[in-house]
Amino acid sequence: MGAEFEALDAKMLKKYGVENGVQVKTLSQSGKLARYTDMQEGFIITAIDRQAVKTVADVEKALSGKNGGVLIEGVYPGYSNKYYYGFGM
Repeated sequence: MGAEFEALDAKMLKKYGVENGVQVKTLSQSGKLARYTDMQEGFIITAIDRQAVKTVADVEKALSGKNGGVLIEGVYPGYSNKYYYGFGM
Protein backbone atom coordinates (compact mmCIF):
# COMPACT_ATOMS: atom_id res chain seq x y z
CA MET A 1 0.00 0.00 0.00
CA GLY A 2 2.94 2.29 0.58
CA ALA A 3 1.58 3.84 3.75
CA GLU A 4 2.24 3.93 7.47
CA PHE A 5 -0.84 3.92 9.71
CA GLU A 6 -1.46 4.91 13.33
CA ALA A 7 -4.37 3.97 15.57
CA LEU A 8 -6.21 6.85 17.23
CA ASP A 9 -6.92 6.91 20.95
CA ALA A 10 -10.29 7.96 22.41
CA LYS A 11 -9.16 11.58 22.86
CA MET A 12 -8.13 11.92 19.21
CA LEU A 13 -11.29 10.21 17.96
CA LYS A 14 -13.38 12.71 19.90
CA LYS A 15 -11.29 15.62 18.64
CA TYR A 16 -11.83 14.56 15.03
CA GLY A 17 -15.51 13.74 15.56
CA VAL A 18 -15.34 10.07 14.57
CA GLU A 19 -16.25 6.89 16.43
CA ASN A 20 -13.40 4.82 15.01
CA GLY A 21 -10.50 5.20 12.65
CA VAL A 22 -6.85 4.80 11.75
CA GLN A 23 -4.80 7.75 10.56
CA VAL A 24 -2.50 7.71 7.53
CA LYS A 25 0.79 9.01 8.93
CA THR A 26 2.97 8.74 5.82
CA LEU A 27 2.47 7.91 2.15
CA SER A 28 5.18 6.63 -0.15
CA GLN A 29 4.89 8.00 -3.68
CA SER A 30 5.55 4.50 -5.01
CA GLY A 31 2.67 2.95 -3.04
CA LYS A 32 -0.80 2.19 -4.35
CA LEU A 33 -2.56 4.78 -2.20
CA ALA A 34 -0.44 7.62 -3.55
CA ARG A 35 -0.39 6.36 -7.15
CA TYR A 36 -4.09 5.50 -7.54
CA THR A 37 -5.85 7.98 -5.24
CA ASP A 38 -5.63 11.63 -4.20
CA MET A 39 -5.36 10.60 -0.53
CA GLN A 40 -3.17 12.84 1.61
CA GLU A 41 -1.23 12.19 4.79
CA GLY A 42 -3.40 12.80 7.85
CA PHE A 43 -6.48 11.14 6.32
CA ILE A 44 -8.46 9.11 8.85
CA ILE A 45 -9.72 5.81 7.46
CA THR A 46 -13.00 4.92 9.15
CA ALA A 47 -14.05 2.00 6.93
CA ILE A 48 -12.74 -0.27 4.19
CA ASP A 49 -15.36 -1.92 2.00
CA ARG A 50 -18.01 -0.73 4.46
CA GLN A 51 -16.34 -2.52 7.40
CA ALA A 52 -15.39 -0.30 10.35
CA VAL A 53 -11.66 0.17 10.94
CA LYS A 54 -10.52 0.55 14.55
CA THR A 55 -6.91 -0.67 14.53
CA VAL A 56 -3.94 -0.92 12.19
CA ALA A 57 -4.54 -4.69 12.24
CA ASP A 58 -8.06 -4.04 10.87
CA VAL A 59 -6.54 -2.18 7.91
CA GLU A 60 -4.06 -4.98 7.27
CA LYS A 61 -6.77 -7.64 7.55
CA ALA A 62 -9.14 -5.80 5.20
CA LEU A 63 -6.46 -5.41 2.52
CA SER A 64 -4.58 -8.69 2.93
CA GLY A 65 -5.11 -10.98 -0.03
CA LYS A 66 -7.72 -8.64 -1.47
CA ASN A 67 -8.44 -8.91 -5.19
CA GLY A 68 -10.52 -6.47 -7.19
CA GLY A 69 -11.83 -3.12 -6.07
CA VAL A 70 -11.40 -1.52 -2.66
CA LEU A 71 -13.46 1.35 -1.23
CA ILE A 72 -11.89 3.39 1.56
CA GLU A 73 -14.08 5.82 3.53
CA GLY A 74 -12.90 8.46 5.94
CA VAL A 75 -12.40 12.09 6.89
CA TYR A 76 -9.70 14.72 6.99
CA PRO A 77 -9.03 16.47 10.31
CA GLY A 78 -10.73 19.85 10.33
CA TYR A 79 -13.26 18.99 7.60
CA SER A 80 -16.78 17.71 8.14
CA ASN A 81 -17.23 15.97 4.78
CA LYS A 82 -16.68 12.26 4.26
CA TYR A 83 -14.27 11.28 1.51
CA TYR A 84 -14.18 8.09 -0.52
CA TYR A 85 -11.29 6.54 -2.41
CA GLY A 86 -11.69 3.58 -4.71
CA PHE A 87 -8.94 1.64 -6.46
CA GLY A 88 -8.10 -1.83 -7.70
CA MET A 89 -5.76 -4.25 -6.04
